[in-house]
Parts: sequence; C-alpha cells; structure tokens
Amino acid sequence: MSRVSVPLALAALLLLATPLAVAAADDPSLVQSSASEAQAATTVVGLSENTSRVVPLPGAQRSNFTAPDASVMASIRMDAADATWTLSRESLARKLDAAETQAERQRVLENATENAASAVDALLEREQAARQAYLDGDSTAEQYVTTLGELQGRADQLLSYIGPRSDPATNSLLSYAARGSDLRSTLFSLQAEVTPLVTEPGSTVASAVRGGTSDRLSVLAAPSGFALSTISDGVYQRTVYRPDLLDENGARQISSSALDSILDGLYPWARGGDGFVSSGRYQFGGYAYRARITHLHGTILSYMDASSGQPYHETRETALSVVATDPGWTNTSGNYTLAVNRSYPGGPLRVSVTHDGSAVSVPITIDGERVGTTGVGDGVLWTLAPRGEFAVSTTVGGEELRVNATAT
Repeated sequence: MSRVSVPLALAALLLLATPLAVAAADDPSLVQSSASEAQAATTVVGLSENTSRVVPLPGAQRSNFTAPDASVMASIRMDAADATWTLSRESLARKLDAAETQAERQRVLENATENAASAVDALLEREQAARQAYLDGDSTAEQYVTTLGELQGRADQLLSYIGPRSDPATNSLLSYAARGSDLRSTLFSLQAEVTPLVTEPGSTVASAVRGGTSDRLSVLAAPSGFALSTISDGVYQRTVYRPDLLDENGARQISSSALDSILDGLYPWARGGDGFVSSGRYQFGGYAYRARITHLHGTILSYMDASSGQPYHETRETALSVVATDPGWTNTSGNYTLAVNRSYPGGPLRVSVTHDGSAVSVPITIDGERVGTTGVGDGVLWTLAPRGEFAVSTTVGGEELRVNATAT
C-alpha cells in the first residue's frame, strides 16, 4: 500500500466522521467524558484496585508457557536485516548528496519511505501469519515465540532506518524529513506500527533466538493480538499488542488536557491515585501517542491510537516486592496454609505457604508442572498465572495442600 501519497488532510476528514472527533468539534467536555468511559472499558483491574490497571487481551484462544528456541536460520535472517538497513542508510546518504534539486531529494526520500513502509507491512504480516498458525494449532508456542524473537531483531534494525523512537539516528529517514511535512508524519506512523515488535520482553526473546538465555514466558494469542510476559530477578515484564485498535489512516492532535483525561481513565491509581510518581509523553506525529507513567510499583508505557484514544500497545515493568495483590484462594490443613492471590492470564501470581504464620519453603506445582519453590524467608513464590481455571498444589507435613484458582 502507498502511505506517502495519502494526504493528511484526507485522514483528517476521515477522522471527523468518528464519534470522538464529532464530540470534540461540538463540545470538548463531551470528549473528556466519552473518552473516560471508553478508557474504563479498555483497561481492567489485574491484581488489585491498589495498583495499576492493565490492557487485557480479550478473546485469547491459546496460551502456553514456553521459551524461545535458538535458531540458526532466524539468526541469519536477523543478521541480514542488520546489514540491509545499515547499507540502506549509507545508500540514502549518497543518493541525497548526489541529488541536484529539492525535487530530486524529495523523490529519493519518498521512494525510501515507500520501501520502509513495505518492510513494515511485511513484518506485521509475518507476525499475523505466525499468530494465526499458532491459533490454528499448526505451530507450537515455542515456534511462535521464536518467530517473535526474530521479528524483534529485524524490526529493531528497520526502526534504525526509519528513525528511533527518540533521537533520529544519523542518516535515518527522520533525520532528513522536514519538520511539519507529510513525509515526516508518514514516518511517525511507521514508527508507531513497528514499535510493538521491538519492546520488552521482545529483546530478551531475540537474544535467546541467537543462543542466549531466556526466562519462562507466558504466551497468549487471540485474533486481536498477542501478549508476552515473564518474571526475571523479581521484576515482572509484560507486553500486549492489539493491532485491531490501531487505525493506520487516523491522524489527530490531542490536546494536553484531553490526553490527561484519557490517561486518568486508563490508569486511575497510577495516574491520579496514591501511586503516581511522574509521567512523560511522546507524539508519533498525531498518529499515535506514547505515555510513560512511573508509579510506586513500576513503569507503564502506553501507546494510544490518536483517532480513538485507546491503547493498542502496552508494556510494563512491575516490582514484585512492593506490588499490591488482592486475596484469592486459601486452603489450610494441619496448621499449614496455602494461599494463592488473584491475577490475570499471564499476570504475576503470588503463591505463599505458611505454618502457624511462619514461612515455609516447599516446591509448588501448577496443573502438574513444578514451577518453583517458595522462599525460605517469606514463604512466597512469584510465578506466571495460567489462563482460566488451574490447580495449585504442594506437599507439606506429609499431606497435599491444593487450591483451585481462576485467572480471567
């Protein structure tokens, strides 16, 4: 598809047909109230009302725990992408230096942007095809995650050609595009589209594909997108990608007050409650917005579509030593207590075992799989929650303790 030739004015006209834009034109206060209602339905309480809400993955059809496989062929393709986009940056610089007129320079930049747009489309189509194969049962979770790791490496190199999310790299397309130009807006839209393939824990997965190590991953897939999460060194990491919520033709400037209202609706505790620490923003040229929210339990990066104000991508890091969780299910026998706190599919699951209130270190099994051992000092194990109903069990004092829990 051609992205460079689509005038932003046309995108703006299309946007005016949306309810959010119409409300903005008639009454700004309506936008804030309708936006808040929409955001409240977009994020959900994950662990507790006393910590940040999360962007869910509705309609998840498959979920597994896995780790990516080291792949020689995937590593070769990642290296090829690195070489391709490094050479492309060098070639772009030479062509622009050789251009004798501004019109020639513009053609060089437009052709290069079209090539970048085609590469973005190819990566997104590859992810969608790999996800569909996983949903159809034609591939395993390990194969799907390995593909995501490969795509992360390739997308990272492509992003260096388009221009990184913050400061454009030397000889990147964004470093040449004039401020306020249609071309620059197109490049921002490409940034917004390819970024979900690059964020954590994707880089860890990419490293594992090259032969590095990876912690256990939760993988959720739905027709609407995917979610990956992991726990490493006491920190929970999660990324969720909802391409169905990203309008590639949308473009709109959201005022600072309207954006604040949207964020307050999405993350009431992290933004307006006791947990707020700081926040920052980055604009993808009116196509999408990224908000960075630092709160007492960690950090959220929320990527919002400008036309709808809904998050299509979210990444988060949560410190498990301080995060709040609501009580869930317990079972007590012989003064031993097994407790499982509430979570969501792929979320951090707190399991504890005590004896008369004192910590007990014992192995924990979920649905027949040993997932770890509770700590000696606190009797707590943090692991990843399955989707739906699951059984948590352990053996203490010669007896089995079992709890049936649910994550939805």
